[in-house]
Amino acid sequence: MSEQVENNSVDNNCNVESTNEDAKKNFNRKRFSGKKYKGKHFTERNDNDSKCKMDDSEQYGGFQNFSNKLTKIDRIEDKITSISTMPTVDLTPLDPSEKKFAGRNRLYIGNIGKEISEADLRGLFDSDMEVADIFVNNEKNFAFVKFDYYANAEKVQRSLDGTLLKGRNLRFKFAPSCGTVKIRNLGPYVTNELLNHAFSVFGEIERAVILVDNRGKSMGEGFVDFSKKSSANIAIQKCEEKCYFLGHSLKPVIVEPNTFVDQNIGLVDRNFSKKNVDFQKERSLGPRLSEEGTFDHDYGNRWKALFALYRQKEENLRADFRLDCAKLEAQMEFARYEHEIEVLREKLRVRELDKERQKREWEAMERQAEEEKMRTQTHMRHAQKEIQSKLMRNEEQMLMKEEAESSLFAKAQNLTNILDGQQEHLDCHVPTSSTRDLAFEYRRGGDGNAYGANENYEQFYWKSSNQGMWVRDDSSHYQFKKRRY
Repeated sequence: MSEQVENNSVDNNCNVESTNEDAKKNFNRKRFSGKKYKGKHFTERNDNDSKCKMDDSEQYGGFQNFSNKLTKIDRIEDKITSISTMPTVDLTPLDPSEKKFAGRNRLYIGNIGKEISEADLRGLFDSDMEVADIFVNNEKNFAFVKFDYYANAEKVQRSLDGTLLKGRNLRFKFAPSCGTVKIRNLGPYVTNELLNHAFSVFGEIERAVILVDNRGKSMGEGFVDFSKKSSANIAIQKCEEKCYFLGHSLKPVIVEPNTFVDQNIGLVDRNFSKKNVDFQKERSLGPRLSEEGTFDHDYGNRWKALFALYRQKEENLRADFRLDCAKLEAQMEFARYEHEIEVLREKLRVRELDKERQKREWEAMERQAEEEKMRTQTHMRHAQKEIQSKLMRNEEQMLMKEEAESSLFAKAQNLTNILDGQQEHLDCHVPTSSTRDLAFEYRRGGDGNAYGANENYEQFYWKSSNQGMWVRDDSSHYQFKKRRY
């Protein structure tokens, strides 16, 4: 009975340290509900105001804790997403050395009284042992002590269990680690390194171990010791909500809280009271073998038959379970094959659609290029026509200009020839003094005989003055001037 009471106290108080730490952290967030300082004086708050303030602080603290939890879960999911595509062939080997002050190095001390203090407990341990912290609860008569290494904790448990201190027989046993989880349904290629790598996303890990048989093969189970209980709870929660795969196989791991089993010390006589009636009855006879034909032998065979039936049913259940696992794996492989085929078909369909789209785009681009080419050719033809028309107009203008120049040159040549002929004629008929007088008389308007008598003179000297020929000007001098109009 005392053992059951102590076990219940251990189970009920395995979270005392974490609860203590949470209480210390939340203590500073609570608002002061007693007195309020104003200037140099203190005034009492109203009860309603104090109650409202406390409700607000509790609501705010609860919302803040909820938001922090959501943020932590989001970070965990991001980490899982980041490692999901990375191969786990070459993982870093784990450090074989033991981590100091791990959760499994904690001892539970029961049957302590109010007169036992922390200093009294520290006096029981050797000076060469390091103790991280000691939590003493005198009201419930228990304490927790965490040592540096498991060997020291085991040594203290073996040597000090049942020690008498201030009239109390102390009970030393390993405290169950609240941060330990049991992993089941593991594949044959899951190792300590892979287990540590897969569950390190949930929090700091102290130890990750795969259970093996006497031949070194995996038994499909393992243990992960987290530094904090919250990390273990999140791992259990996420693996229950979703399927967590550790590799290519679609076998999800089963994560559940670990049931503490102490296989080092076992159960000793001093844990029982000698005055217990059931204990006295059970220990009244010693070990013995039954004789055939006796009541004890028949009754014992019934128990053996019951255990054989249980073992047979268990074996049949295991065989059925293995058969179901094989069927599930075959169905899973077939479903994977079908899924991969469907994925390939979908990819092929998407690729065909992409090719069709590219084909349409290329056809549209070809049409655009052809239209652009036709527009360019049309524009070039128009430009060539305009250039040809301009060249023809320029040629016509050049021809017209050349014809005009040639006509002008011919006219100038004819005029030059005429002038040359007139010059030669004038050089042959130079006027004399008698003719000069006659000319003056002609100018002054002589009689008609003068005109008739001097027709040649009028023809060459006066009448041709308007045609650009040689004329005679006797008003100033007697020489001839060549004038051209």
